[in-house]
Amino acid sequence: GRGSDTYVSEAQSSLGGQDVQAFFLGPFVDCALEVVTRAKVDEALLAQGVHPSLVEDRNAWVPLHVMENCMVALAELSGDPLIARTAGRAAVSPKYAGILRTIVRAVGSTESAYRWLAEASARFNKVGSFTYSVEPTGTTLVYRAREGAPAEQNVIMCQTRSGNLEAIPTLFDLPYAKISHPTCIHRGDETCVYRIEHKSRPRDLWPLAAFLAGLALGVALGWPNAWFSLCLGASLGVSGYALGAMRSTRRVLASATATVNEQHDALNDAAIEHEARFAELSEAKAAVEQKVEERTLELQ
Repeated sequence: GRGSDTYVSEAQSSLGGQDVQAFFLGPFVDCALEVVTRAKVDEALLAQGVHPSLVEDRNAWVPLHVMENCMVALAELSGDPLIARTAGRAAVSPKYAGILRTIVRAVGSTESAYRWLAEASARFNKVGSFTYSVEPTGTTLVYRAREGAPAEQNVIMCQTRSGNLEAIPTLFDLPYAKISHPTCIHRGDETCVYRIEHKSRPRDLWPLAAFLAGLALGVALGWPNAWFSLCLGASLGVSGYALGAMRSTRRVLASATATVNEQHDALNDAAIEHEARFAELSEAKAAVEQKVEERTLELQ
């Protein structure tokens, strides 16, 4: 295999090889760690020239073929034929998505989250892109290789994408989406087409239901006096609506509080990552300055 630091340097340089962000390997690593030791996982990564620390670096990129080889190696270690789907789903969890999860939740709906994913995909993948469309049957995303970019060689990439797309609705506390895949790059087609069926966030009917219940109760209690039953029904209906609205508001506030807490955690994690990155850059800068100083003394 190649040296353990090979792609630590190459992935962070501007000389090429920056195809896919390395943190996509994180869920695969976790899946493999459920059945084998850390040493085995590290050995599998090093065999592909990837230092294990690179997986946790959100600023690191690796060549496409290295990403594919690492995924396949970790899949073989785990012995799980569905690891790509599992890892793809896990990629949208708070552990891996981080602050991006908060940003996607902020867009407000599953549909807009898919649209955002299509538009933002270039931030994580430089070898392919998504187009987004809404059809009567549901949402459709089409993935195609960028012109001149290296081509995918293993279907594990497509399986991982499917897992990603299935999990998007879970950002909004909804069930996994159902994916149909009529065309696939790995079956000889030009594009991977993902037709997505998903549930949308249900409309809150508690205020209306409480109003109708109060109205019915008031009419029943005031009968047979029509005028009294109407007034009592209207009064209890309005009171019911207010109670229903209060319940809805509490639920919205609870959800907002959870989102704020998630944002806080994500920002805190991002701050820690930036501090670590700054410390690394400071150490590198000091090392370079030391070498320059030593070289200057040698030349004098």
